[in-house]
Amino acid sequence: MRLNPPKLVPDKISVAIFPKKIGAPHRSVFHLPPPEAAATRESMSTATSISDPKILFDRWFEQPISQLQKLDNEDGGTAGMMVVLPLFERYITILKMNDTSGRAWYQIMADELKLTDAYEAEKFWTTFRHGFCHTAMPLKRGRTIKDLPKVCLAAEYSHRPQFSTLSSGEELLLLASWKFIHYVMDIYRHDLSLLTRNPDAPLMGIHLFKI
Repeated sequence: MRLNPPKLVPDKISVAIFPKKIGAPHRSVFHLPPPEAAATRESMSTATSISDPKILFDRWFEQPISQLQKLDNEDGGTAGMMVVLPLFERYITILKMNDTSGRAWYQIMADELKLTDAYEAEKFWTTFRHGFCHTAMPLKRGRTIKDLPKVCLAAEYSHRPQFSTLSSGEELLLLASWKFIHYVMDIYRHDLSLLTRNPDAPLMGIHLFKI
């Protein structure tokens, strides 16, 4: 005897639905846009939708960063960099979108970080952003810049990347990861509109459902 398969929510709707239980809090579902009830033909309705940038910034970024900072020996800085590097990229991209001077993307970054020139900004970005966000570690070799500086992370360094050269000729890139993390977070704390000003990456809301 062959049984018909159960009806499932279509794969294209990436969302989990948690029934509301008496006395139990709603569980958060982190997807946009919320699925339409017609998609499942079930009695599903949206209980709460959160779209306030201040609340979303706190839940998406502030709270995770806060938890990472509680780890011993500043070990959470590695994961923290993976959080704030895309935020910094978003910030520089928005500056570029509104820049009327004709500056290149890396020149804008160099100006923000007080670096010598756009090439230093590109070396920093290739080492850190491309490294952490693609391989979970700083890159040693890039595609366009073959030999990248050796990374040294320590609390006594600045939130701005600093370049140094050893007597052997080896180039170092010095950074205090947690200072950089808070530097980027402060940019958003002072201007939450940055979260909603990039049309290519709209701010994701939080939707709670009940059945």
